Amino acid sequence: PLRRQRQMCIRDSFGAEAIATALQTVYGLAGGAVAEILDTLGFGAEAIANVLVDVFGWSAEQIAGFMDDVLGLGQSVIEGALEAAGFAADVIEDAFCAVFGFLC
Repeated sequence: PLRRQRQMCIRDSFGAEAIATALQTVYGLAGGAVAEILDTLGFGAEAIANVLVDVFGWSAEQIAGFMDDVLGLGQSVIEGALEAAGFAADVIEDAFCAVFGFLC
């Protein structure tokens, strides 16, 4: 459908960080709202995690909690996204301990 074509065009024409920065600057949207929009546009967990770190300054714990609660992503996907965003293994373990109650 046409809507899907528009989403792909936006996603392919602009990077996640550029879109996030524009949404934050122009509309004053917070990280969670921007992340949901990026998810709707088809950006993957790694791109979303990078945006939440680089544009909004989120911690590994914030990202893990959001991706679990709001986006409904699995733990292995979240772990990969946190790794891609540059978090060290011990930081990811601490985030998983806080969010999921294990790896403590």
